[in-house]
Amino acid sequence: MKGVVAYVPNLIDRSRFGSSVEFINRLSLLTEVEANVLIVDLSSPGVLAHLPENQYVIGYAPHVDETLLDEASVSGCNEALARSVFFRRLPEILKTYE
Repeated sequence: MKGVVAYVPNLIDRSRFGSSVEFINRLSLLTEVEANVLIVDLSSPGVLAHLPENQYVIGYAPHVDETLLDEASVSGCNEALARSVFFRRLPEILKTYE
């Protein structure tokens, strides 16, 4: 099983993750992930429909998009965080799940 896998289309966001994260580039691959944690950019179109059921998922979105953060929690996202909170916690998340 892999440590941290992420679906993060935004290249600027990806640059903040470091080299230990494996990135996937297609939504259809989300349901096939077997990792300690799956990180997803919730603001990516269609991502909520592809969240896996048996995988720990941490998602992030802009703090002003409260509806999306609430929908993510209902759709199977274990932790739906405001973007600023997520990136502040990212080093801790990576250390915990690597």
